[in-house]
Amino acid sequence: MELAYKNVCVIGLGITGYYTAKWLASIGAKVTVTDKKDPKELDSETLQELKNLGITLELGFHKTSTILNSDVIIPSPGVPLDIEPMALARKKNIPILGELDILSRYLNAKIIAITGTNGKSTVTTLIGELLLATGQDVFVGGNLGTPPVKLILEKKTPRYLVLEISSFQLDLSRTFSPDIAILLNITPDHLDRYNSFEDYIKSKFSIFNNQTSDQYAILNLDDPVIAANKIHTQARLLFYSITQSKDVCAFISGNKIVTSPPLPSCEISVSGYKLLGTHNLSNLLSVVITGLLLGLDKPFIERAISTFRSLPHRFEYIGTFNNRIFIDDSKATNVDATVKAVSSLNQDMVLILGGRHKGADYAPIVEAAKGKIRHAILLGEAKELIAKALEGNLPYSMADTMEMAVKMAYEISLPGDAILLSPACSSFDMFRDYKHRGEEFKRAMEKLR
Repeated sequence: MELAYKNVCVIGLGITGYYTAKWLASIGAKVTVTDKKDPKELDSETLQELKNLGITLELGFHKTSTILNSDVIIPSPGVPLDIEPMALARKKNIPILGELDILSRYLNAKIIAITGTNGKSTVTTLIGELLLATGQDVFVGGNLGTPPVKLILEKKTPRYLVLEISSFQLDLSRTFSPDIAILLNITPDHLDRYNSFEDYIKSKFSIFNNQTSDQYAILNLDDPVIAANKIHTQARLLFYSITQSKDVCAFISGNKIVTSPPLPSCEISVSGYKLLGTHNLSNLLSVVITGLLLGLDKPFIERAISTFRSLPHRFEYIGTFNNRIFIDDSKATNVDATVKAVSSLNQDMVLILGGRHKGADYAPIVEAAKGKIRHAILLGEAKELIAKALEGNLPYSMADTMEMAVKMAYEISLPGDAILLSPACSSFDMFRDYKHRGEEFKRAMEKLR
């Protein structure tokens, strides 16, 4: 689809919308950007820059007539597809284009795409670090950090694109066909956005839809949803698991990853791997498979593994005080991430959880808590809902602030315990984002000293 000289409406002026609008203007499209935010909520210099490029801005609302009079619509990933103007646009058969399809067309690079409910950022970063260590030109981004459309604007073509891909991005894709697609896991999440869990599952599996027979699909066979669903793709399927089975080409044995055909047969030491938790060993399997597919040898991969470090706010050890260890898992914004965090600790703990409810059932936390969680501290908008799930199963208290939650957790805990922030909810009720929440947790810990 040619976009030059077309009337293109970009919906959403986040970082993706900003770079998309600039790129469209650079190729001669007539661009309108619409965003529900008031101009006062947006950066004035950014708005002036876009105006200077001849881009029309409609702010404070989405004007239906503007959207419906466009030749092409490019929504940002955060824009719900069921808002009225989008529904009307689909009825009029106005083309709706997502950033993944744009980069597939305009960037001639080998694409490694990672999706899943949890672990996407970690795996994306680790694969990026692995490839960067080879000295080659690598872009790491997508839903994590810089949007790849910035590369198109700057006319840069790296050899590899390593992209974290969200379900929202996949929902907008029709032609995206990554050379290597990785699906880590699927558990209930974003149920405030999807009509059902089945719709969310379908979205995640769509990463494989357009792959060809010379491309690879890497999947975690330990995940029950992945194991139970048929994969519709022409790509070559590669499964991995923590435990050995005839269906997998990579598994864990002691402190080694063992691989077999169609991968090179080898044993790769993970003794230098510093990321905590079984879930991070599972994540590492997908990283090693990718490295081997791209021709990296065993010694190189082992050296790289020893340099990997946990990303901030992802099951991150932040310190010890009076023989209690503090772990910041603020990025755990859904129930399954919290269950994995709890299951990864082999000591009693006080769990701090809560935030903005995303439609999930909190019962799995109760099951994971048995014999492990001494007490739960509930925080945020969802605390009453979580309390109902915990009632009669797990002792809990409620806090109004992060500082109060950490103080209560410390006073309830015993020497040798862990104090784990793993909220199972989004952060937007009390914090700017999960990073802000994690930073407040760290600050509250420091105030105990």
